[in-house]
Amino acid sequence: MKRWVALFMTLSLLLALCGCSKKPTVTNDGAEWDEDWTLVGATIGVEEPGNGLTLLDNKDALAVSNLYYAAWTIGDKTEYVNEDDETVDLYDAQLYVLLQDCDSGEKAEAEVAEWQATEEENYTVTETQTVTCAGQDFTVLIYDGTGEDNPYSFGASAFAVYENHAINAELTCQEGFEGDALTILTEFLEGFHYA
Repeated sequence: MKRWVALFMTLSLLLALCGCSKKPTVTNDGAEWDEDWTLVGATIGVEEPGNGLTLLDNKDALAVSNLYYAAWTIGDKTEYVNEDDETVDLYDAQLYVLLQDCDSGEKAEAEVAEWQATEEENYTVTETQTVTCAGQDFTVLIYDGTGEDNPYSFGASAFAVYENHAINAELTCQEGFEGDALTILTEFLEGFHYA
């Protein structure tokens, strides 16, 4: 009997840790939720993006810390050996979305401020602007000079708070990539829908 109780407790714990969340049925403006959107957490639905972006990864694995991650790529992959001597796949450009569920709007604002400060420390920011995409205001940093250890040489990063959620979307581009980072990023953000 003790063994069954222990097994039940273990399974219950695993289910609780899997970060499974209920899929939304409607957007914040009352529209029907589209099943074809890429779901990031239980909050953001991302339309199929243009500009050659292909979904690479969508992870709820970090959900126990209320952090969700998705990535899209442009171009063919090539192998790259990073500063830790690990071989990783490298693309012409890569777009990341981070969503952090926080306990309050104030905590989400603090998280966004920390993320933005880190970007400003690590990159040479050439321009900062506010853009509104799909009804949401974002602070956008346009940067270059990402450092000698980073194979990406320029990009754009957007930060926002939606209710109690911190959002960061970043497009990093290799030297020679011909697309406009700000245009690609803002067009991507126009495809966001919120639960």
